[in-house]
Amino acid sequence: MVQRLRVLGELVAFLLLTAAQPARAVTWPCEVCGVRTEAQITVEVFNSGARAQQVRVAGRVYTVMPYGHLTLKAPPGTQVYAVSRGAKHRKGDLLFAFAARLDRATVTLD
Repeated sequence: MVQRLRVLGELVAFLLLTAAQPARAVTWPCEVCGVRTEAQITVEVFNSGARAQQVRVAGRVYTVMPYGHLTLKAPPGTQVYAVSRGAKHRKGDLLFAFAARLDRATVTLD
């Protein structure tokens, strides 16, 4: 009897855990489904200064550590703003916008 309750309890716990997992979306390559997705531009941001710098991309703030790199990926036209002040820019300045010419390029912050 105790063993049956234990097995039943484990079964209920297993079902609760598996039901709580989010459903995974099935994705197909664009060539298969015929749906065109917006291209993503990849830009590496390098902080050449001795202080951490923060940037805002599409409403999210990212921190680039001193002498550190950060890889960002966004659609063309997405703008990157300075959240912290640097030697060559002020807080709130537009640093750059994602464009095809910047794909796989490195942008240096001071």
